Amino acid sequence: MIFLIISSIVEISFNIQEYFFIEIENSFCDLGIIEPSEKEKEFVSAIRVRVYSNTEWELRCEPEGDFISNSGGIIPAERMLIKGKGSEWTNLQKSGITIVRGGPTPETGELIPIDLKFKPSFEDEPGIYRNKLFITIIKL
Repeated sequence: MIFLIISSIVEISFNIQEYFFIEIENSFCDLGIIEPSEKEKEFVSAIRVRVYSNTEWELRCEPEGDFISNSGGIIPAERMLIKGKGSEWTNLQKSGITIVRGGPTPETGELIPIDLKFKPSFEDEPGIYRNKLFITIIKL
């Protein structure tokens, strides 16, 4: 009895796509009351961003404009300082700034706490000031 064995090759191929995504864990950030007599006020983890990625990335922040009060007062965006995990304090810039860089994250993502710092002045007009920050992830 003769057994004939015939084999063939099957090639398997697939493409894992680059993936990067962010979740803002707190879409509203109330910094409360700031007294003009305070030297500076620091807000630890004022913004929390969770990054999901399988590639190198950069987290950027860009203000919509200046801080504007309900009575029309203006505080330049550059007066607010921002710091991401492991980075140094940097003034906000209307052109945008890099907050932090990173690489592949676990499946549960990586939490990036963002701290804010503001130095009030007696020249600041009283009022409730608002601004929007655009947080963006960019593939490196």
